[in-house]
Amino acid sequence: MTASSSLKSEVGIHLEGITKTFGEVVAVDDVDIVIREGEFFSLLGPSGCGKTTSLRMIAGFEVPDTGRVLLRDKDVSGDLPSKRNVNMVFQHYALFPHMNVEDNVMFGLRVSGVRKKERVTRVAEILEIVRLPGYQKRKPWQLSGGQQQRVALARALVNRPSALLLDEPLGALDVKLRREMQLELKAIQHELGTTFVYVTHDQEEALTMSDRIAVMNLGRVEQTGTPREIYEHPESSFVAGFIGSLNAMDLTVEQRPEGIGVMSVGEGRVMARVGASVHVGTAVRAAVRPERVALGPSSAPVHPDGSVVFGTVQEVIYLGAVSLFHLDIPGLGQLVSQRMSHEQESAFQTGDPVSASWEPAHTLVLEANPE
Repeated sequence: MTASSSLKSEVGIHLEGITKTFGEVVAVDDVDIVIREGEFFSLLGPSGCGKTTSLRMIAGFEVPDTGRVLLRDKDVSGDLPSKRNVNMVFQHYALFPHMNVEDNVMFGLRVSGVRKKERVTRVAEILEIVRLPGYQKRKPWQLSGGQQQRVALARALVNRPSALLLDEPLGALDVKLRREMQLELKAIQHELGTTFVYVTHDQEEALTMSDRIAVMNLGRVEQTGTPREIYEHPESSFVAGFIGSLNAMDLTVEQRPEGIGVMSVGEGRVMARVGASVHVGTAVRAAVRPERVALGPSSAPVHPDGSVVFGTVQEVIYLGAVSLFHLDIPGLGQLVSQRMSHEQESAFQTGDPVSASWEPAHTLVLEANPE
């Protein structure tokens, strides 16, 4: 089966109000997640946030204290892992070293009693999908890390599970290979149309591969949405700070014309779209992404409808395609601007006076506390 270009609406997996404790530690706290059939869904968060425990409850390795695990509308909360039509891939691939690739991939089919002719056919088909045709007779030690990872994927997928659960499977690979395998994984998932549930602490990994992401913190889901929604419209300070880089600013609203909060910073100002609860005198925590901050000469004309602050280039960090400009802004502190290295703005050097500007729509209001 090939995945369609649009996500299916059917529910594949539903974690319905699940809670899991270990002694006095609440690992997962009243989590409710709906994963659609055929989507690539990521559980993203720092170590100890509950993402792996949630995945293990889907697999059946852990049983929720309260709540239910539903697979295609069937309550499997009390079922053994062997009774659930899901497979799991771990960071350590656990390939059988004495078996060749074909026998490793075929192992589950043999245990399930699939006839030899069909086993051989299905192994050949799945090795074609994971880009390993002709590797049947190689042993694991004859393969690269990326190839071993694809063998582990093939072994998990050859039984045609309704969902594949992946617990940081790329963690053992180097950075370049990880990026290559991210694209490979997404391509494989798209071709098969199998539901993938992926656990990672790597924000870039989640943004690259996922159809949707649940950001977890301290056992709870902070926000669920598409990569663009999570990045551009974070619903909490934690999500905003965890996803991508952020310039945070603690300011006070001094004017509020037509739903726009205006906050002074030295000779400049920060402007943001604000809700009805924000009025003159409200203390806000605002933020802007570094890539939204444009640079210009400090003497450049100020646009009347945008944020602009003035300062000095403190440090320039060249990263190849992009450069990071660390600015010292009186009355604000440090502000970072990320620009493409080929842009004219990248000509600014340490010590240069500059203006930094961005649109009101790009100012994120993370918290608002009326005084």
